[in-house]
Amino acid sequence: MLPPMANDEDIHCVCDILQGNRHAFAAIVRRYQKQLYAHIQRLIRRHEDIDDILQETFVRAYEHLAEFDTTRPLYPWLRRIAFNLAISYLRAAGRLQPLDDLPDDFLKEFLDPQRELENSELHHAINRAIAGLPDDQQSIVTLQFRNGCSYQEISEQLHIPIGTVMSRLARAKEKLRAELHAFHTSREA
Repeated sequence: MLPPMANDEDIHCVCDILQGNRHAFAAIVRRYQKQLYAHIQRLIRRHEDIDDILQETFVRAYEHLAEFDTTRPLYPWLRRIAFNLAISYLRAAGRLQPLDDLPDDFLKEFLDPQRELENSELHHAINRAIAGLPDDQQSIVTLQFRNGCSYQEISEQLHIPIGTVMSRLARAKEKLRAELHAFHTSREA
């Protein structure tokens, strides 16, 4: 499958900005702010926090525009910046919730919400295990278990096939299972 083509208007704006026309960035902001707001809103609920993340998304994009590959579309790049900032915000605010819905009985023992509240060590172990996942797996785990997104929603949001969502989630579960098993074993010793 061929990658999507870059939008000529976006590329023109990017080139203008890189040549010193700071005002050209306003066109990019106007074109994508509503889409990015909706994207961030899937992860963050408070309007003020969404606005802050949206603003930071455009600041980061502007600061790193020289690194943007003009043969690629601009929106997925902006969306990735927004997604990463939203995840960082959740993590820093302590709102990145650990998994609580894995179908495996072994993991359910560890991920029971009541038990989680009673056991902060477990809470930290789960968060460390999630943080240790590769970014592509971490984002899928976060979208499914924190936000309750379906495979289809994750596929659409990340622009990857459903099969890829399923395989990345399966690999993430295996890694989390191993990490949590090691945590459980070390506590019994």
